[in-house]
Order: sequence, then structure tokens, then C-alpha cells
Amino acid sequence: MVHTDAPTLLNYIFLPALLLRLSVVMLRRGLLFWLSRVGVLLVVVCCCLSLLYVISCSPHADEPMAGQPLPRPGGMAIAGGPSRPGGVGGAPIGPAGREGFQALLQEREEQHRQHIASLKKQIAQLKEALQERSEQLKGMQNSLEKTAGRGTGGDVADERSHSDLQEFLRSQLSRAEVHSGVRLPSEYAVVPFESFTLQRVYQLEMGLTRHPEEKPVRKDRRDELGEVVESALQSLNAPHQGGDRMKASKVYTPSDFIEGMARTEKDKGTLYELTFRGEQKLEFRRLVLFRPFGPLVKVKSELVETANMPINIVLPLSQRADKFKQFMHNFREVCVKQDGRVHLTVVYFGRDQMNEVKGTLENTSSPQICNHESTAGVSGTVVITDWRSIFFDQVVPTYKDTFWRELNFRNFTLIQLNEEFSRGRGLDVGARAWKGGNVLLFFCDVDIFFTADFLNTCRLNAQPGKKVFYPVLFSQYNPAVIYGSHDHTPPVEQQLIIKKDTGFWRDFGFGMTCQYRSDFINIGGFDVDIKGWGGEDVHLYRKYLHSNLLVVRAPSRGLFHLWHEKRCADELPPDQYKMCMQSKAMNEASHGQLGMLLFRHEIEAHLRKQKQRSGAKKA
Repeated sequence: MVHTDAPTLLNYIFLPALLLRLSVVMLRRGLLFWLSRVGVLLVVVCCCLSLLYVISCSPHADEPMAGQPLPRPGGMAIAGGPSRPGGVGGAPIGPAGREGFQALLQEREEQHRQHIASLKKQIAQLKEALQERSEQLKGMQNSLEKTAGRGTGGDVADERSHSDLQEFLRSQLSRAEVHSGVRLPSEYAVVPFESFTLQRVYQLEMGLTRHPEEKPVRKDRRDELGEVVESALQSLNAPHQGGDRMKASKVYTPSDFIEGMARTEKDKGTLYELTFRGEQKLEFRRLVLFRPFGPLVKVKSELVETANMPINIVLPLSQRADKFKQFMHNFREVCVKQDGRVHLTVVYFGRDQMNEVKGTLENTSSPQICNHESTAGVSGTVVITDWRSIFFDQVVPTYKDTFWRELNFRNFTLIQLNEEFSRGRGLDVGARAWKGGNVLLFFCDVDIFFTADFLNTCRLNAQPGKKVFYPVLFSQYNPAVIYGSHDHTPPVEQQLIIKKDTGFWRDFGFGMTCQYRSDFINIGGFDVDIKGWGGEDVHLYRKYLHSNLLVVRAPSRGLFHLWHEKRCADELPPDQYKMCMQSKAMNEASHGQLGMLLFRHEIEAHLRKQKQRSGAKKA
């Protein structure tokens, strides 16, 4: 019985255990084989990714290589001939091999430095913003802690802040000249009203581009006046008007509006007085509205570092070598001696007077040392042989940096174009010739005089991708008219006085502008088809107005347009000749001075009669 049951016991006990063990061994071997396949597949994928990375990071054929160094600004080049790196005219001839790689490395290193400086500036701004947000968060936490556990304390705080705001606005109304006048020191301290209708505005402050009577051009001005009239109509058509408890028996419409007056006190608000036709023929309804100004709100506080903000002044020129010498004298005093962060790009049209212009540029980089009297008691002049030793022995050491900056100045580029003069074409070529990164451009003319403060104003009011600066310059009247004759005319530096009788704000000109090269390129640049002077500046100005960039327009106390005689050609048609003469009169003298010139014969006759009468009395 035992003998017959042994195979059965073996089948039921040992055989399943053996099969289970064999299945486990086979499962392990299959898992190892599957894992090995996955590993091989991962290795192949990594190799492919590495190959793609190497291919994408390798230099392309159109990038500059060793034999093609990138051009850099700072050289002087003339179109049509060989040029150093940085020139523009002709094909650049650069070193090959190792020197080419060094130039490329220097270019990349400079770009990295600028990128690092930009990142540092952004980090500083983010730190400051983070500090402000943390302070605001602390203030909110403190306010929440104070109001916690007080039930409706938050509603009470909101009501209190709202009541404080209402009280402040009511105080603005009581401070303004609404219910009563205030004592003023003189007749010039009066704040005048401007009158307006539904279609027109009648204004006193016009400048040179606005008219005494015109349609409101700006959208904010139209919206402001429209809102005032609409609010007045709603008040008139309300069931109860003020405190008289009289129901409105007439529905007032915009056609009933006769006129309004408005004036603004800059620190208080704007007062509006509106007049409507009443129900009867000689009856009128008059409403007084006041828009109070709220308290000041801090928007932004930032630190602007201008040490690494060079300016590239682009100057189109054709002949006028004498005016260019005067311009370079101002450039030397301001840009070389004081600022030291300016590059000059001159785009010259034609060949006439080219050598004079080139010589003036080269003289800018040479030291200006004059003979001086001997300090050893011997009269006469000193013949300078070793001028450097004499200079450092007798000049205050603080001028050493300025002197060497003058001596080593090479930050200019001369581009010659053998074509008809076009200001837009010259500025466009000069702006695109720069290859040293995203530089701040200042478009200038040869008749412009600027100060070192203006250069900083240019840096502070232009920001790449955000805003461009269009300064309003002060245009000088004819010095011979201002000072009586050319013999009594003082030097140019002493003529730059901002007064009513010395000049005017040229608010109709848009030629002087500060913007970054990237914004100028992205906006499309100038219309190079415009020849001669005029038109190209307005075209570019309108491009910026139609973009998302902020246009900063403000008078600049450090930017002057020097007077020069304006000639009106006889070939012009009668209407254009008349406009030219009107422009000439506007630039010649003020209204009062032109009147004195017109009536000078009567004035001289009056003086002669007075002299004769005084002589007769003495006799």
C-alpha cells in the first residue's frame, strides 16, 4: 500500500515545487534579457542626442570665422577705399588666422560683459522690488493682525479709509479758487481760463504749433470735455437738481450747451463752469463742476547707472566746413573733455570740402597746447620741445585724465557718400554702420549746440524697447537783431540764454532725437527716398507714435539751435516762397523785435524831434 502511493506523493509534492523553481529561474533570465535591451536602447538614444547637440552648436558657414573679423566702431573709413575695422566704405581688410580669432574673442567678450552688466542691473531692480513687496506684505500682515478677532473690523477700516479719501477731496475743493479768490502777488500769477464749445477750444498758451482756436486734437482732451458735458447733462436732467427740490420740466440735450470755461490749478484740480440755455429766452442754467486731484502715489523708484551707456552721435553733412569746425569745438569741450562716453559718426555727401572736414576730425585727437609766458622772470614765450614734461610740471594733476582722453581720442567714423544730399539717408547709413552692439543714437545737425547735462538727459529718457526721447530745442534768434549789430555780439557760449527776446521753443521740429539702435532698426528707419532737408523727421516721428513705444516729448534746457541765415530760392512757386519767408521771419526775431524793425523810421524821426526840442530849450 505504501509502495503504490509513493509516485503519487512525488507527483503531488515534489513536482509542483520543481516547476515553481524552474519558472522563477526562467522569469529572472527573461527580466535580465529585457533590461539589457532597454539599456542598449537608452545608450543609442543618448548618442543620437549628443550628435544633434554637436551639430546644432557647430558654427555655420555664414558666421564670421577667423579670416573675417567683425568690424568695430572707432576707426575712420572713407567709402570707395580700404578701411580699418570699424570703417564703412569699401570691403573691410582684416588680419587672418590667430589675429582674426582674437578679434572675434574680444567681440564676444565685450558682448558678455554688456550682458553681465544688464543682468546685474536687473538683479538690483528685482531686489529693490522684492524689498518693496516684502514691506507691503508686512504692512498687510500687521493690518490683518490688528483687525483679527474684531469681527467686522475690516469693514470699519475700509469705511475709514474711504471717508479719509472723501475728506481729502473736499479739502482740495476748499483750497481751490472756486467759492472765493485768493490774494496774488502780481497780474502774472493769475491762472487763466480756457473756453470751449462742443467742437472748439479757445486757448491762450499756444506755442508755435497750436492755434488760438482749434479742435481738441488729443484724445484725452476730447474725452475730458465730453465727460464734463455729459455729467452736466445728467445733473440737469435728474429728478432733483441740487437742493431746490424742483423737478426738471425740460430735457436738456447737447444742443442746449452754449459754452464752458476750464482752468487747472496743478496742485488742487480742474474747475469747470458750463452754461446751458434755459426754458425761457433770456434764461440760462449754469453749472460748476470740480475735478479734484488725488494724493500722490509712488509708481516706481529705480537706480539708473549711466557709466556704461555710450552715445553715438550721427551727423549728416554736406560742405559747410566752417560750421563743422564750430560744431567740433563744442564736441571737444563737451564730449571729449567732460563726458568721455561719446562716439561721432559723420556721413559726408560729395567730395567738395572733404579734406577740410577730415582735417578737422584729425585735429580733434591732437592736444591743444598754447605758448605761455615764462615763470622765471624772463619775458617772452617758451619754445616747447619736451611738452609732456612741461605739462605735468606746471598743470594741476587733476587735469591729467582729461588731457590723455583728448590725446587718445579716436572715437569717430567718417563715411563718404558720392550722391545727392539726403538727411534721412545720411542718418540711416550712420545708424546702421555701428557694429558694436545696441548703442544709444543721437541724431544731430551741424547747427546744434548741446551741453553735458543734455547727454545725461538723453541717456535717462531713452530705454531700449520701451521709450524714445524727442527733446524740444531752444532756437536762437538772429544775434545781430538781439544785440543791435554784429560788433556787439558776444561769443556763442554767452548767447545761449533762454528768454523771450533771445529765441523760442522749436516745438514744430522733430529732427533731434535719442533712441536705441534696436528700436530704430525695428521701426523701419528713415524714408531714404526723401531728398534734401525736411519731411524725414516727421515720418520717423509718426512711426514711433504708431508703435507701442513711449514717446517722451519735453523742452530741453541744454539743447540749442544756432541761428543761421535762411535763403528762399527765386525758383520756388509763389505759395512756397511765401511760406519760406514766413519761416524766415519766425526765426529772425521775436514779435516785438520785428515790430521795432518795421517802425524804426518812425522811431528815428521821433528821436530826432526830441533832440531838436531839447536843443531848442537849452538855447
